[in-house]
Amino acid sequence: MSKAAVDHIAICGSGLAFEACLAALARNLDPGIRITALELEQEQSFDPLYGTVTPPTAFDDFTLWGIDEPELLLRTGSSFCYGTFYSDWAGRLGWTQAYHLPLPVWDGIEFHFYLAHLQASLEPHLVSAVCGRAGRFAHPPADPNIPLSRAEYGYQIDPLDLADLLARKDLPGNVTRIRGEIASIEVDEGRIRSIVLSDGNVVDAQFFIDATGPSGRLMDALGNGFEAERTVGFAQSAQECDQLGSALRLVQEKPYGWQSQTHLQGRILNFALFHPDQAGAVNPALGSHSGALSGQLDLGARAEGWRGNCASIGHANCVIEPLTPAPMILLSRDIERLLQLVPITTDMEVEAREFNRLLGDDIEHCGIFGRAFYEVENAPETDFWRQARARRLPSKLERKLEQFGSRAILVSYDLEPFNKEDWTILHYGMKRKPERSHPFLDGIDMPAAQRRLDEMSQAIRKLSLKVPPHERYLTNFMRYLEKQHAR
Repeated sequence: MSKAAVDHIAICGSGLAFEACLAALARNLDPGIRITALELEQEQSFDPLYGTVTPPTAFDDFTLWGIDEPELLLRTGSSFCYGTFYSDWAGRLGWTQAYHLPLPVWDGIEFHFYLAHLQASLEPHLVSAVCGRAGRFAHPPADPNIPLSRAEYGYQIDPLDLADLLARKDLPGNVTRIRGEIASIEVDEGRIRSIVLSDGNVVDAQFFIDATGPSGRLMDALGNGFEAERTVGFAQSAQECDQLGSALRLVQEKPYGWQSQTHLQGRILNFALFHPDQAGAVNPALGSHSGALSGQLDLGARAEGWRGNCASIGHANCVIEPLTPAPMILLSRDIERLLQLVPITTDMEVEAREFNRLLGDDIEHCGIFGRAFYEVENAPETDFWRQARARRLPSKLERKLEQFGSRAILVSYDLEPFNKEDWTILHYGMKRKPERSHPFLDGIDMPAAQRRLDEMSQAIRKLSLKVPPHERYLTNFMRYLEKQHAR
């Protein structure tokens, strides 16, 4: 192949990944590059598998897609999110997986070592967890002396709403948006030459982006197969609600799997993930709610995210359990990575290798964080839990668990999407106790350290009483935004 310049990109698909990628490309690429957006008719939406919570990085992610916070809150049912409260996990565990800035370091020793040595709880020292459990929310202030400044937040979303918002955005003149159905995909020497539509029209470009969801139609045409790990069923429905609930998503273990409740403006979004043989057991939980969506699919990933002259994003390259914000993290990173590596010429080998390397790391690291939720003693004897634990424990996760269980050491890998605070909160939430404490703590005045811990938790508790309820704060904030918008 000659090294001709890439001046025409085609993106094919539907739903959230398609709309987010199109918005990011249209907003950030050179306007001299033509973009053809081929929107396919959705036979079934798998967008609920992106989950209903975003990580704290969503503010920047959405900005890249052309959405700011006022637009998100005013034009969708989104609300704020301090994290997720896991209830009755493994039948006995309950904790807040909160978003939080780095924990303090006292006398050169990381905070969690003090907690381990004093056998103290972590959650009373996490301002976002305390405020979230109390049903309260406010934007973190800039003053570092105020405990709330250590909190981080994301958003509670309906991925279908988010896709619809993006679909309504205006597109620049270099973008042509068409709707159609694929009749055939023409492949030549491991590269897509063109997409032939059922009406006879042909989409030919130098670079293609597969955003067709789990079907991965472009990737399948290139022989890039999907490796399934396990099959799950899912269902999503909504119920109207006059009062906005907590800035925490609620996840509860169920005999069939797990169910989440997400508090949006005017409604509660209910989602369930379950073993496919247990679909009937989900009906009592979701059957009475309106707008139910359900389906069955495989969790897993493709061998490569970029092959030949085609890159895949979102569910086209990986479908992961939305127990954590991992699906939204992976989608955002896919789009960011794609923008960084958009090929300049038709020789794309270097870009493809780098895309696949980074994508592989992200999938692995998101996977081990999710798998860590299922590593408990006396795990529930249900089909869902047996299926989730069937595969051999990844070596990286095994190392993380061993080192924390031995000496409270937090093993980290490069560019992990879940940071030390995420892992610390998860370890403590799942009651993992290290066998030994940090050796340097022998020279520390531990009664004084205990007083510092007590003062910290008391200051957070007192502050939480002053933070407004989530509903009141969002209502007042929306009124302010509407006034600003009217000017």
